[in-house]
Amino acid sequence: MINGLQSIIDKKISNPRGIFLIDGIGAIISVFFLFVLSRFKEIGIPDGILHFLIFIAFIFAGYSFSCYLFQVKNWRTFLKVTALGNTFYGLTTLILIFYLYNQLSIFGISYFMVELLVLALLVQLEFKMVTQKK
Repeated sequence: MINGLQSIIDKKISNPRGIFLIDGIGAIISVFFLFVLSRFKEIGIPDGILHFLIFIAFIFAGYSFSCYLFQVKNWRTFLKVTALGNTFYGLTTLILIFYLYNQLSIFGISYFMVELLVLALLVQLEFKMVTQKK
């Protein structure tokens, strides 16, 4: 299964547009899971913070899908903005984990740690693509 997923990712990023699609899908998945989490009060995250994270992820999804659909010519610049935005989102999430640590359930901490891991891998790939030569 991992090899199949890796193959799909490799195909999508062989064309630089593909990374924008992957990023947009990831942001929509985050929106979905954050929305689901917002329905469960026992995870320990205030609604306002979850709604803020949902809003940011939704904006990032729109940006990434726009870059994918409009086939931006200067894709490296747009991808750098995406990578910086994802870095900002990850740092914000990390700060929130530390700030709300005493309120978070193990489920809430686990979700955000998995999200941060996936985001770190994506950001690493995005910066690699931005800096690689043709």
